[in-house]
Amino acid sequence: MNTRNQTFVKKALFAMMFVGASAQAVPFTYTGSIVDYTITTSGVYDLTAAGAQGGSGNGVGTTGGLGAQISGDLFLTTGTQLGIVVGGQGLTGNFGGLAGGGGGGGSFVYIIGSTSPLIVAGGGGGAGYIDATVGGGGQTTTSGQAGFGAGGGAGGSAGSGGAGGNDEIGDNGGGGGGWGGNGGDGVGTTYTQTGGAGLGGAGAFSFLAGFGDCDPSVPACANGGFGGGGGGGWQGGGGGGGYSGGGGGDGTTDGGGGGGSYIDASFLSIGSMIGGSDTSDNGAPLGNANNGFVNIDMVLLSNPVPEPLTLALMAIGLAGLGFIRRKKARI
Repeated sequence: MNTRNQTFVKKALFAMMFVGASAQAVPFTYTGSIVDYTITTSGVYDLTAAGAQGGSGNGVGTTGGLGAQISGDLFLTTGTQLGIVVGGQGLTGNFGGLAGGGGGGGSFVYIIGSTSPLIVAGGGGGAGYIDATVGGGGQTTTSGQAGFGAGGGAGGSAGSGGAGGNDEIGDNGGGGGGWGGNGGDGVGTTYTQTGGAGLGGAGAFSFLAGFGDCDPSVPACANGGFGGGGGGGWQGGGGGGGYSGGGGGDGTTDGGGGGGSYIDASFLSIGSMIGGSDTSDNGAPLGNANNGFVNIDMVLLSNPVPEPLTLALMAIGLAGLGFIRRKKARI
């Protein structure tokens, strides 16, 4: 057997020996509740989280901010139990009354029982009610974005919830929930009345959305999205949920701020860090629209145990390589 043929045979045998070591991808979409997931095989996993978009407002061009998208590679061991939260899009305030949109929910992945998350992608802020008062995009920093307008609520920091809008007239958006605390309620009358303010979204471990202003004649409410989105006020948008919550929008016209994102120091590498307001070179938006998502993809096995078929192929491969070596020894 010549050298060229031996090289070809070696490549074929090695390919046979490593059949079955392919990646495993597990996608998670919006359900409105926490989903538990157990790692069944130790290895390096790519975790991707995308926050949800904020709700639109009543006016023309009043779109909710897009969610952030964060990814990285992390080593996880067999039996690790994960909690998965996929953020929901904030509800629209365009239901006949003058209402801002609800804030989008953040998406979270955490080890059950841990006091800190693994990865969080912030949700976008809800839009204000008037023309072109858009919500803020999910942030790539850990801090939440402040709500827009003079009376916009402060964004949360270090895992806290965002503050509700505080314009004295009322009708303000609620702040988005953060990992370590709930968002603040917007200043104004009770959310159950037309002309009311939005309530703050909740943090870990309920991640509930804040209630928004309602129109009893429809009926419809500008609620935030699951994952801590703040409720929209009669005119101000709700803040996005995230590691730190976005602030609620000013109750005169303005949108809510986007929620903050987070990636733990235990990650081996960081992949994408895309903010909800980021654009491509040609101006196309890069943030996540609609509901959020989480993907868990195995990219590298750790000490894989061969299956019976793989063991048989390995035996054939080793025997073949031994034959090549003996053949060479006789030459």
